[in-house]
Amino acid sequence: MANPALTISYTGFVNSETASVLDALPVTATGATMLSNVGSYPISISGGLDNIYTLTYANGTLSITKSTLTAAAVNA
Repeated sequence: MANPALTISYTGFVNSETASVLDALPVTATGATMLSNVGSYPISISGGLDNIYTLTYANGTLSITKSTLTAAAVNA
């Protein structure tokens, strides 16, 4: 299964502004792939720029958990 979309939340905008005012949006990345084992993987955030706001970053975590698989005998 593919990784979910990695999204960013923001706090600190003033005057009802949103991320659309940033000069360059930050991006997220993780080393987890479709083939990664169950576990926790860091989500990094970087690259945003703005002439009004100073951006600070808080990394996140992508958790890959076991899925349930049902194996059933076929009636014969």
